[in-house]
Amino acid sequence: MPQPTYSWYHDQQEVVFGKHYQWGRNGGDLVIPRSFPYDHGTYSCMATNVAGMAKSATTLLIVKGLKFSQQPPEHVTVLVGSTQDILCQVEGNTNVMRIGWYLGTHKIQHCETYIGHVK
Repeated sequence: MPQPTYSWYHDQQEVVFGKHYQWGRNGGDLVIPRSFPYDHGTYSCMATNVAGMAKSATTLLIVKGLKFSQQPPEHVTVLVGSTQDILCQVEGNTNVMRIGWYLGTHKIQHCETYIGHVK
């Protein structure tokens, strides 16, 4: 069977290979060494040879890393029986973020807010 020729498209525009888009080791693989927000979208691979053509597509979602905009303090001291709010806020793509709170090494289940008591 003759080897296929590969073409890649990003949102229906042919990909120009160079520094930003590179060929992978397997001939038809597309490599994006460092992704940017403008890389999101639909990528299509078209392979052709004398026997015909095949096409496949996938969607690439670029997610910005999370960073703390308000980090909880390292140590908090409160009086027994009192209430203490410990705030934590993050910036980034919060649509794909999971929030988890821990008491020591024990994960506090099913809550984004934990109300606990000092023992």
